[in-house]
Amino acid sequence: MVQDEKNSISDLLSHVGGGAINVSTALKKFGLDVACFCKIGKDWPGKGIVRFLKNQGIDVSSIKVSAEFPTGVSYIIMSPGSGHMIFSAKLANCDILENEIPLKKISSSDFVYIAALEQNSSKIIEPIVHAAKKKSIKIAINPGGSQLTK
Repeated sequence: MVQDEKNSISDLLSHVGGGAINVSTALKKFGLDVACFCKIGKDWPGKGIVRFLKNQGIDVSSIKVSAEFPTGVSYIIMSPGSGHMIFSAKLANCDILENEIPLKKISSSDFVYIAALEQNSSKIIEPIVHAAKKKSIKIAINPGGSQLTK
């Protein structure tokens, strides 16, 4: 790709993803009952995530909707030959607040998986772990960059 030059493309694909969505979908494919907890914006990408998860048979009742931030998105641009560029804006999912944690849902679960959380959302890891431990619920955590740095 040449900087400042308009390039035409032959194919355009759109996919739903991200840590919480990818893991929820994978666990559902293993036959488990799954509830997804994440935060989206009041926008078409957020509505697309909810629609996708519902179509997979995943409980979306714990998904929070941000009044302040849009849904996080990533754009991946593949260059001819090899290599790619990724533009990512995490937005709403980086602002999950402690009072938004679905404690009743956690208390009635057999297992809790915590995907990588960044920025303000990383603050909810400890309260989720404490809530799960109180009920002897198994926990798995996939730490993000900010958790690994700490």
